[in-house]
Amino acid sequence: MRKLKLIVVGSLFLLILFTGTLTLANTDNPISDFFEQKNEKLKTMEENEILVEGENFTITTKEYMELKENMSLVHELNGGSNSDSSVNKPQDLLNRLIERKLILQFAAEENLKVTDDEVMEYALQTKEAMKQNSTPELEAIQVELAKSLDIAPEEYFTHPEILEQYRDFLLINKVFDSLYEQNIINHNEYTFEDFKADLRESNKATIHFNKEKLEELNGN
Repeated sequence: MRKLKLIVVGSLFLLILFTGTLTLANTDNPISDFFEQKNEKLKTMEENEILVEGENFTITTKEYMELKENMSLVHELNGGSNSDSSVNKPQDLLNRLIERKLILQFAAEENLKVTDDEVMEYALQTKEAMKQNSTPELEAIQVELAKSLDIAPEEYFTHPEILEQYRDFLLINKVFDSLYEQNIINHNEYTFEDFKADLRESNKATIHFNKEKLEELNGN
């Protein structure tokens, strides 16, 4: 499977695939305990409470906490040695979410699209990749994720909600490819990370944060 470029994705499996090794370290806490604690936290939040509001997008409290909790699990499963430890910093997490929204908005403006066939092909590739790299931890994660959608584990990768996550991921990758082909970005002087940072900066005046809620979520 071709390794696609990562900004941020909702799927926990994609986070595992692209933030580190698939040789996951043992953890003292069962996977089921993590999901139970995570679900309890999410239950206390209002369904559509807005944490960040841009000109044409919003980020909810649940979206932020979902990413925060998932990244914490990835960090723990990788033995607490994830090189990208900055993902646990509130502003870095918010930046990732904001950049994702802005890139998807940019894709729409550029009329970039992903077909249903492309999404399904990627879903099946991801399913096969997880099967080939199966570990007890990954199997437990698949069971818990499927349980949260009230489906059988084997149905997880082709569930409509997960397919939409893959669609967004593929759109982000198409933006990368388009920018690269136009020589707007490269791997040295002006990277995709630079482009995302500039995109976020150029929209800074239109992005508003619920600072009080953010402080509450991070225990400040």
